Amino acid sequence: MRISRFQILNYKSFLETAEIEFKPGFNVVTGKNNAGKTGLLEALTLQFEGNPHRTVETVPYPGAVTPDSSVVKFTLSVDRKELVRLIGDGQQRFLPRPVSGFAWPSGSTL
Repeated sequence: MRISRFQILNYKSFLETAEIEFKPGFNVVTGKNNAGKTGLLEALTLQFEGNPHRTVETVPYPGAVTPDSSVVKFTLSVDRKELVRLIGDGQQRFLPRPVSGFAWPSGSTL
């Protein structure tokens, strides 16, 4: 299983990124100082905590209320061999798929 795509919304230096795609194998992240490389990697960790983007656009005047949630949207990819290994030895099994409107415990929905 691997992260194949992701997008960061309202986190550190990122107001909204384009969808970023990881290819199978080794991927390299490069950029100038303060370009957001560390923020990008932090957004992909299990310890990700919200740290809203702050610029003149999001905080137009001192004391303005900032959007408080940071979001990472991601797509996981599983190859066929790994999926077969995960679900069993040929017995018929079903993997449930969340329906539209399904709410995770955090309150976010599909």
